[in-house]
Amino acid sequence: MLTPSQLQRLASAAKSAFACEQRTGLPAETTVAQWALESGWGARAPENNCFGIKAYSGCQVRQFVTQKVVAGEAVAATRTAVRRSSREGKVSHLSEK
Repeated sequence: MLTPSQLQRLASAAKSAFACEQRTGLPAETTVAQWALESGWGARAPENNCFGIKAYSGCQVRQFVTQKVVAGEAVAATRTAVRRSSREGKVSHLSEK
């Protein structure tokens, strides 16, 4: 069962995914499924970067501290995320080169 917070994030992601489907033909269900898996239902989307898209020349970025698991232990790790608007973060995986 989804929490109220997850349902709210899902509604936002679904709206963006549907708009993306209209432009690209990629089924909204595919985008939402990928979004849910990669962002933990929107809980882990630093700078609205729901798909973990890496930085590229000329983009705005932000560094943040997160965790990764090494040999079964959680350790701090610094990551760089592409700074995106909420809408861009949900649909940008389709336009990255």
